[in-house]
Amino acid sequence: MRHSFLTALALGLLAGGCNDHAPVQAHRSAVLIGDRGISIPLPPPSVLEAPQQTVEVHGQLDGLVGEGAEVRIVDNEGGDGASVPAEDGGFTAQLELDLSRACLEAWAVHSDGTEGERRFYSTKIEAGDAILVVAGCE
Repeated sequence: MRHSFLTALALGLLAGGCNDHAPVQAHRSAVLIGDRGISIPLPPPSVLEAPQQTVEVHGQLDGLVGEGAEVRIVDNEGGDGASVPAEDGGFTAQLELDLSRACLEAWAVHSDGTEGERRFYSTKIEAGDAILVVAGCE
């Protein structure tokens, strides 16, 4: 009996010591802005001639978000930013951007104050004044 008890105790201690006790982030939500995530309400004759525009940024939230969550977006190059509610897993924000050099940092903030993963996006003007959103900033 004593031998069985000691064996069970040793196995319990071994199993407990093998567990990973590193903290894990509870909120893994992140903001996703696709390649069609920026639109100009009334485009000028050429975006290349006038890259500074008021634009709408549309995106989705990847992961779980609760009631009262919001999305924060900051242009690290131009300084403009917005904080908008996350509704039905998506959002729309209005920003003043220089589309030739914008670097957007976006993240979700949950109602309890915890923040999701921060993601970075840059804008790119292509031939024909097509505006693309690219992951990462140069």
